Amino acid sequence: MPEFLFQIKGKLGEPEAGFYGNSSNWSFPPIWQDKVEANNAKEAKLIIEELYGRKFPLRVLSKDLESNEFLLSIKEIKETDYYTKKLFENTECTHCKSPFKIIEKYQLGASNYGGRDFCCSECADKEREKNRIPTIDFKESIAIHDYVIYKITNKENNQCYIGQTKQAFTFRWYQHFYQTKDVKFHEAIMNFPVTVWTFEVIEVINIPEEIKYDKAAIRNLINTKETEYIRKFNSIKNGYNSVKSKDDGIEDPDQIDLNFDMSEINKQAIDKSVKEGYFEHNHPNVEDFKNSEKSNNE
Repeated sequence: MPEFLFQIKGKLGEPEAGFYGNSSNWSFPPIWQDKVEANNAKEAKLIIEELYGRKFPLRVLSKDLESNEFLLSIKEIKETDYYTKKLFENTECTHCKSPFKIIEKYQLGASNYGGRDFCCSECADKEREKNRIPTIDFKESIAIHDYVIYKITNKENNQCYIGQTKQAFTFRWYQHFYQTKDVKFHEAIMNFPVTVWTFEVIEVINIPEEIKYDKAAIRNLINTKETEYIRKFNSIKNGYNSVKSKDDGIEDPDQIDLNFDMSEINKQAIDKSVKEGYFEHNHPNVEDFKNSEKSNNE
C-alpha cells in the first residue's frame, strides 16, 4: 500500500522569510511530521484527521489566516524518493553506533539535530573533534630551521622518497599528504593508506661558516646531499623521486646534460613571443623593445 509523508505546520505570529527569500505564515520545521499508509492522498488526509481528532486545511487563503491555526501538507513517498525514505530507516550513529531514525530527530525538534549521520549534535561534535586535523601555527610553519634531508618509506614495498626542507620537518610531512601535486610520489600517496608510510630525518645539514651567507653555495650543498641519498637508496628507478634534486628537471639523473646555452634558449623564447604578438598585448613599450632588439643584432 502507498505511504504518505505528512507535515503539520503551525501559524506564525508574523510572516518570516522562507528558504528562497519569500515570506511564509507557517512554521518550518513543522510542528510534527510522520507517515501513514493509504490508497490515495484523500484517504491519507482522512486518516490523519481521525488520528488527531480535527480537520486540517491543505491550503489557506490570506483572508482565512485568522481562523486557521494549522496547515497540513501531504506527499506520496515514491520508490525513487531516497531522501524521504531514508528518514524512516534505522540508521547507525557514526560516532556512538546507537540506532536511530532521522524522522525522530525532526519530531523532537532541530536543536539537537547533528546531521543525518549522527544520533545527536553531541556525537557530531565529538566525531568532528576526533577527525580534526591539528592546527599548525603559521609562524612555526614558515620558520627557518636547520636544513634536513628526510626519507619517506612505504612499508609494504620498501620504496622510498628522499626530500629536503628547512621548514619544520613535521610540516613538510603534512604538506606531502594534504597539498599533493601531479607527480609519481603523490600518486602513490593516494593509493596507499597513511598508516603504510614512515617519515624520518636522515641527516641534519650544518652549513659551514664560510658559506653561511652565500645562498648559491648553500643551495648547491643541500642539493648535493639530497642527490647523494637519492643515489644511495636508488629512489628514482626503485622509489618515488622523479628527479635527482630540486635543481634537476628530468626523470633519470644518469642522463643529465649540463652543456646547454641558456642565453640561446632565452633569445629563442623572446623571439617567439615577439612573433606571436605577446608583447603587443602585454607590454606598453613594445616598439621600444623591438627597436632595442634590432639595435643589439646590428
